[in-house]
Amino acid sequence: MFASTTSQTARQLEAMAATTLASTNTNSTMLGNPIFVEHDKETNSKPIVINGTQGVTRSFSGNGTIKGLDFTSHGMFLVLFKPDRFSDIRGQAIITIKDGDKGNYTFQSVGLPPANGIIKNSGAMFFHTTSTARLAPINNMVVIFKNQADQKTENATSIGWEWK
Repeated sequence: MFASTTSQTARQLEAMAATTLASTNTNSTMLGNPIFVEHDKETNSKPIVINGTQGVTRSFSGNGTIKGLDFTSHGMFLVLFKPDRFSDIRGQAIITIKDGDKGNYTFQSVGLPPANGIIKNSGAMFFHTTSTARLAPINNMVVIFKNQADQKTENATSIGWEWK
């Protein structure tokens, strides 16, 4: 689905991981190896105003891995823009692995002001599933993540670490 951007995305992911690991090493805090990677295409942007605050809702779909399991994802999120150019982002997604097992996650993050067409945000994901099969280990799991989205291509990559 995203074959044409795979090498570019891999380089971006490596750079994000290196930056994150360097900053966590500096702070003497180690999150360990990432357990979540997701590559998405954002679509269907719709402007919205909530209590006078400008925002946008967006849909996304893509694929990734969680704890070594490949999945596809479909979701949506809301971005509320703050006067300081930061943003409050909240969303949800459904993930499905190859055998049909399903789970979902909700997330909340803080977005940084865009720089050179790149939007970065960091936050937490909360996973849930009723699965008693392969996705059962993600039930009630919390993942701390970083996301990077290209405003021009609308491609996004998230990388996350389990919070224990």
